[in-house]
Amino acid sequence: MNFEQLKNLLNDLNEPKFRFEQICKFYLEKFPNSFDEFTMISKSLREVLEKQIEINDYAVEKLEISRDGTKKALLQLEDGNLIETVYIPLKEGVDTACVSCQVGCGMGCKFCATGQMGFNRNLNFSEIVMQIVFWNKILQKEDKRISRVVFMGMGEPLLNLEDVIKSIKFLSEKFTYGMSFRRFTISTCGITPQLYKLMEYKLEGLKLAISLHAPNDQIRSSIMPVNKNFPLDGLMEFCKFYSKKTQEKIFFEYVMLEGINNSEENAEELAKLLKNVPTAQVNLINYHSTGSEFRSSNINKTLKFQEILKKNGIMAFIRKSAGEDIKAACGQLKSSDR
Repeated sequence: MNFEQLKNLLNDLNEPKFRFEQICKFYLEKFPNSFDEFTMISKSLREVLEKQIEINDYAVEKLEISRDGTKKALLQLEDGNLIETVYIPLKEGVDTACVSCQVGCGMGCKFCATGQMGFNRNLNFSEIVMQIVFWNKILQKEDKRISRVVFMGMGEPLLNLEDVIKSIKFLSEKFTYGMSFRRFTISTCGITPQLYKLMEYKLEGLKLAISLHAPNDQIRSSIMPVNKNFPLDGLMEFCKFYSKKTQEKIFFEYVMLEGINNSEENAEELAKLLKNVPTAQVNLINYHSTGSEFRSSNINKTLKFQEILKKNGIMAFIRKSAGEDIKAACGQLKSSDR
C-alpha cells in the first residue's frame, strides 16, 4: 500500500486526521486483502479506497527457505521491477529483516552481486515498509514479528536517505509497529557528505555500519569504486567525529578476501586506521560466492586477523553467515535472476 497516496487521498476527502492512523493500524496488524475488510470505516469510504488505492501492490515471485531458517523473498513491485528481501532468525526473540532501499545499486563493489547489477531506481518509503509488512504477515503464523531492521539489502541507503528516514520514522510510530530507533541499522559504503546529513536527523540510538573492507585507499579503491570519490581520510574523520559526538558504536564491516585484504600486515594497518575511533567494532565476514574471481579467507587467517585487532584494542568479531545456501547472505542479493 502506498501510504503517502493514502494520506493525500484522505486529506482530499476531508477525512479526520485520525482516519489515516486508524487505517494504517488495521492494515499493519490484520494484513487485509481488500478494503471491504475495513469495517470500522463507512462503506462509501471503503468503496473509494478500493477504487483508488492498491492494497497489495507487490507480488511474491519466489520464497526460499535456508536450512538455517533464513528466508529470502523475490518481490515484484507495481512497476514490474524486482527486489529481494531477507528474514534472519538471529536468536530467540530477535527476528531481523534485511531490507532493500533501491532496485539494484550503483556502487559497483566488485565482491557484491547487487553492485554488479547497476542502479535502476530508488524505492519509495512505502516500498521499504512493505518488506516489513510482508515478513510480519508470514511470521504471524509463528506468533512472531520483526523486531530489528537492517538496511543491508539491495542499494546504498544514503543515496535514498529521505525515503529511508521516512520509513524508519513511520515504523517507529505508535499506530504502526512502535519500533525504537535503536532497532534500525543503516549500512553504507561511506558517502561522507551524506553521513553528516544523516546526523542532522538526530535519530537517537540509530545504529551505523560502515562497509569498510580494506585498511588503505589502494586496496579499497580496487574493490570499491566509491573510495575514489570518498577516500578513507574523510571517512575516518567523520567516524572519529561521530564516535565522540554520539558515543554510539560504529560497526565496520570487513569481508575477508583471500590474498586481497586478509594478511597480518592488513590487520595491523586496520588497527592503526581505527585506533582513534573509540567506539569501533569490526565485523569480519566470510566472502560469499557471487560468481566473481574472489575467494573467502582461510579460517586460520581470519582468526589471526581477529587476534591482531584485539591485541591492538579493537573489538572484533567473526560474523556468522546466514542463508548462504539460498544466496541470501551478505553480498549475494541479486534480483535479475527469477
